Amino acid sequence: MEYTDSVRFAVDTLLPRLPEPRRLASLALHPTCSTVHLGSGDALVAPGRAVADTADVPDSWG
Repeated sequence: MEYTDSVRFAVDTLLPRLPEPRRLASLALHPTCSTVHLGSGDALVAPGRAVADTADVPDSWG
């Protein structure tokens, strides 16, 4: 059995299958505690960059 963070699953499995979205100019992201604990911060940014020209986690998020 394999456990996968939902963000990692979305990036690896769902994102490649989705149609090209309407893009946003920018997007601010807020990681969850589990995302940070699992080291999936980069995976969080990937779907953001798929839909926005700029997708960042603010330095003051936590």
